[in-house]
Amino acid sequence: MRPVVQGAVVVLENKTGRILAMSGGFSYPLSQLNRVSQAIRQPGSAIKPLSYLAALGKGLQPNTLVTDEPITLPPIGGGRDYWTPKNYDGGSGNTLTLRRALENSRNLATVHLLDGGIEKKPERSLNRLCDLAVEAQILPRMCAVLSVRARRPAGAAARSCGVLCCDRE
Repeated sequence: MRPVVQGAVVVLENKTGRILAMSGGFSYPLSQLNRVSQAIRQPGSAIKPLSYLAALGKGLQPNTLVTDEPITLPPIGGGRDYWTPKNYDGGSGNTLTLRRALENSRNLATVHLLDGGIEKKPERSLNRLCDLAVEAQILPRMCAVLSVRARRPAGAAARSCGVLCCDRE
């Protein structure tokens, strides 16, 4: 049975960062695009689980309701630009459970977690995510939660990305 979607996977040895396995798609004859080395993806969805882990650690439950409304965050960490994220589909306005927000990779709901769901201030929430990433040895340096800079999956897996990073090695 042919899958409806294509995807990519990079499996790393956590301690050394050595690539153990990677697959860039389901079938080369169907699509010659190697999604590991050629596709450019946003890292946000790969980092979202840390946001939800932090929220659960703060006592939120999978059935806790979160808003998926538009939000603008002020500059963080000495930056000058306000940040107004969007959902991939452009939609918003729903209230959904934490579980559904994660399952559907809702950017706005995740940002609302950063603004009061994890810690009271977004900067403190980002610091909590950095602490979790370092504790889990996911990345020695971690980028901000959502769609900071596009990367190829192989590169994102091998190194950190850049705008708001925590240096806690």
